[in-house]
Amino acid sequence: MHNFISLFSFNKFGEYMNCVEKEILKIAMEEAGRIFKAIKRKYAGLSGYLVFSSRIGQCTLTTDTLKILTEFPNMVCDSSRIQKALALIDSIHRAEMDKKSSAPHVKKKDLSQIIEKANRDLEPILGLLEMRDDTFIEIRFDGSSLDLIFELQKDPLVSKEYTPQTPASIRIVLGTVRELYEKSVSRYDSERGGSLP
Repeated sequence: MHNFISLFSFNKFGEYMNCVEKEILKIAMEEAGRIFKAIKRKYAGLSGYLVFSSRIGQCTLTTDTLKILTEFPNMVCDSSRIQKALALIDSIHRAEMDKKSSAPHVKKKDLSQIIEKANRDLEPILGLLEMRDDTFIEIRFDGSSLDLIFELQKDPLVSKEYTPQTPASIRIVLGTVRELYEKSVSRYDSERGGSLP
């Protein structure tokens, strides 16, 4: 396998999950963007954007670990680091709220120092967090017609395995983070004769 950086972890339910580092996530996002551009060229009336998703959450495509952690924490592989990061985020949020309040007992300088220290402590933790490789990348629509969406369900550019093939669903999945990374590696190998990280 093409140096797929994958670690394993168990979630709080004891279920096995593969985890990937930020660089792999970025390559998968680039591949999803390439596919989405091809789809938009093919379907002129398509209006939408890409999201990370699972059955328990979603967020817009990003490599911003803080945004993923706050908007879609289930995408982050379980580890003791998550709890530490969430506690620091909460501490920053509370200090920022206190700083905005006009309570006379609150010293703005002390709160600024608390925020700065928490941000310094948070940054290296965010750099170490890994994401679940079974997270989907899919299209969310901005008013596209249902006929276009149903036609898109059958398009070879979308995942037949994860895109429901029924008019009862408007879900269009491009693939999982792992699949899109592997597709990018395969495409790179065939186009350039090289290999990605």
